[in-house]
Amino acid sequence: MTDQSSSHPFRVALCQLAIGDDPARNLAAIEASLAECDADLAVFPEASLVRFGNDLVAAAQPLDGEFVTGLREAARRHSIAVVAGTFEPADSGRVHNTAVVVDAEGELVGSYRKIHLFDAFAFSESDTVSPAGNPWWSTSAERSAWSPATTCDSPSCSAPWSTGEPRCSW
Repeated sequence: MTDQSSSHPFRVALCQLAIGDDPARNLAAIEASLAECDADLAVFPEASLVRFGNDLVAAAQPLDGEFVTGLREAARRHSIAVVAGTFEPADSGRVHNTAVVVDAEGELVGSYRKIHLFDAFAFSESDTVSPAGNPWWSTSAERSAWSPATTCDSPSCSAPWSTGEPRCSW
């Protein structure tokens, strides 16, 4: 994470990707975005592990599984903090829709399980996703002293539908 006392602004990349059915390919797309973005923090979509419409129970991984481990390694390699969505197994036979926070050194510093599920317009997220019972934020407090950014640049990161290649622009 960039020292907030430095002379350059804290830069946040908002990365929009075409998430697919294969966690390894989605992780590779995240890594490619990190390689292109000049940012202190890169924020990726909900459900970055796999898109909705897949068998989420089969795709779900614990936070020490391959996907989050890959996010941690990518964050460390590129020295960029990462926020991304994943699915973890839940006791209910469903999954938790979880956002993870990884710092620029590759440490998992926090995770948040979604509470309010999207059950509207003929879609019922609650069919496959278990809501967190209470506001649930797990963090390593000694490593998460994130101070507010004084300046935030908003990049436009996208993956063109024709090629699927992620690109970031400032």
